Amino acid sequence: MKLVICEKNIAASRIASILSKGSFKRKNISSVPVYEFDYDNDRWRVVGLRGHIIKVDYRSVLMHGKRSIQRTLYLLNLRRR
Repeated sequence: MKLVICEKNIAASRIASILSKGSFKRKNISSVPVYEFDYDNDRWRVVGLRGHIIKVDYRSVLMHGKRSIQRTLYLLNLRRR
């Protein structure tokens, strides 16, 4: 499973829509909207936060050779800070 965390719910909805080509399903988990879809033979979940992301640090994960995390970051075209 892949988890994408976005700063706002509207961003989560748009990212899910783009990656799933509009075929995502929305469900609520503890009153939090979660967008689910299958992509590249994997289940993806996209969720939005209710605050602000202050600092993003993926170095510790990427240094351990997690190819799936690198691919996720590439797909979303995230920029650090």
